[in-house]
Amino acid sequence: MEKELDWNYASGVQKEALDKIDFLPYIEKYKGKKLWSLISAVQDDYDNTEPTNNEVLEGCTFNWFDESEIVDYLEKRYPDKFRTQEVSYNVIC
Repeated sequence: MEKELDWNYASGVQKEALDKIDFLPYIEKYKGKKLWSLISAVQDDYDNTEPTNNEVLEGCTFNWFDESEIVDYLEKRYPDKFRTQEVSYNVIC
């Protein structure tokens, strides 16, 4: 059985990997679009690359962060450049 990773340790490794990525071009390109557009583009560019290829991230850019943690990270790192607005709407099924 593999050793279970401590969340604090894993999230620290996650943050270190994200610190190596320049998110500003993504923020500019996806301004006004859904957050998942930015996340998907970053994953396309960084999954299975040097910052993410380790036993903690397992090649996944956002392996240990969920959507709210990604938003928190980007708001803290880019306080004057990144902010989100939650929008909800009804869909007829």
